Amino acid sequence: MYDAIANAAEQLLWKPEIERPADFPKIKNIVVAGMGGSALAAYLIPAIWPEINIIAHRDYGLPFNTQGVFVIASSYSGNTEEVIDAFRTARKEKLPTAAIATGGELARLAEAEEVPLVRLPQTGIQPRAARGYSIQALLTLIGRDAESKELVTFAKKWDPRGTEEVGKRLASRVHGKVPIIYTSERNRAIGYNWKIVFNETAKIPAFANTIPEQNHNEINAFDNVLAGNSFAFVIVRDAEDHPRVARRMEVLEKILLSKGWPVEVVNLEGNSRVAVVQNALTLGDWAGYHTAMLMNHDPDAVPSVESFKKML
Repeated sequence: MYDAIANAAEQLLWKPEIERPADFPKIKNIVVAGMGGSALAAYLIPAIWPEINIIAHRDYGLPFNTQGVFVIASSYSGNTEEVIDAFRTARKEKLPTAAIATGGELARLAEAEEVPLVRLPQTGIQPRAARGYSIQALLTLIGRDAESKELVTFAKKWDPRGTEEVGKRLASRVHGKVPIIYTSERNRAIGYNWKIVFNETAKIPAFANTIPEQNHNEINAFDNVLAGNSFAFVIVRDAEDHPRVARRMEVLEKILLSKGWPVEVVNLEGNSRVAVVQNALTLGDWAGYHTAMLMNHDPDAVPSVESFKKML
């Protein structure tokens, strides 16, 4: 896992190739069927470029009213049953369809159906660690060459190890507690990704919510809970957030501290939106990795997921 995080820039430099490329008409609405780490790109691309309309679908079949959409089935292993079911549903409904996978059943179906496929590199890393590959694959399939080149330009000068110390420090602060991560709505994908990393890499519970939504309901949840060793709140600030969101975060921090809860504030950094998001993602990766190290957990293994699949 350490090498996968440290070498994250190399993934953004990867140039995907489309097997059996097809000329689809201009389609503005994109549905990405994916689970776990294979769905992350569908959240992260709009977080950087909000004008790109992508919906992540994490279930069997497809969402209702899918006419006029481009369906992309994304499964790192190629064997995720929900994604395969979504692919088959898209083909049955005769929707424009493509696939992203390293191989497996999804790649076989794409070939049989003569559907475009981007085959991800088989590096042996976990799907959540293949984030850069998935983003470039998705951008390629939807014809976003300019955005893909923007990532390449950034990656040539980027060292993901630059956020390791901040991530390591965050790990020490949340060690032994359940992280509750708060971001602005525009950074929802970052908070969600941090949650996944704490769950899968560190093997601890973690939760994420957004501001201002938290202020209207979840803030009440801690009124009658004794502050102690149970939770650690992480407030993620972004200089580009709405001024009122920034103010809400300040007030929330004061309230939580007044009740005795530990609060860590993380300020996102970067000279572009691409830099802000990529730095934030690797910071979360490092926090999850070093939390796993503190707890003597294997950061790569996901034994509960594997056991669950066998029981199914």
